[in-house]
Amino acid sequence: HIHMLLQNELFINVATAHNQEGELRGQIKALPYNGIEAPRNELPTPLAGHFVSPPVRTGSSGHAWVSVDKQCHLHYEIIVAGLSKTD
Repeated sequence: HIHMLLQNELFINVATAHNQEGELRGQIKALPYNGIEAPRNELPTPLAGHFVSPPVRTGSSGHAWVSVDKQCHLHYEIIVAGLSKTD
């Protein structure tokens, strides 16, 4: 999967009870690792229904920071809003 990350071929997909194929989706971009400061210094990956294939109309949205450090440990922070409590 590291090759896919370096080629910008990885995505975050948020599935819900109402949209089991995905309600939100965002493309992960390969950037240098910036440690725990990433949420303060780097632009997040936007998560939206129009990135799902086929696009989904939804009132929810979100953003995520994803990185892999030199030891190949995955670090992430994902924030979503607008999902119902049952999702």
